[in-house]
Amino acid sequence: MTSDGNTNNRVPGAIAPDGGWGWIIVFASFMIHFIMDGITYSMGDVFLRPMMDNLNKTRGPVSTIFGILPAITQATGPIATIFTNRYGYRRVTIVGACLAAAGFLATYFWMNLWFYYFAI
Repeated sequence: MTSDGNTNNRVPGAIAPDGGWGWIIVFASFMIHFIMDGITYSMGDVFLRPMMDNLNKTRGPVSTIFGILPAITQATGPIATIFTNRYGYRRVTIVGACLAAAGFLATYFWMNLWFYYFAI
């Protein structure tokens, strides 16, 4: 604080340790959680009835698809940590995003309950 009560936020010679990319990383992390949690927790509300009709299955087997997604997401955390420590964040994120996109895309083409279990 200065003598007149105003705060001085500028520190002479201070440089952001990340080169200024910190807020972009925070935004990217927010978007990842926004998209993944949105997919995970809204799939049952949006797709349950259409998938029951298309697969000619009852609520239980189709709901299992929506239960597998968060379980797999949480269970693969330790595996992702090992890969991240070995190969780095960027590579693991890109490979994970490509695998997730390929799995979701593949479910569009095959209407089989067991394939949904595998692809998710």
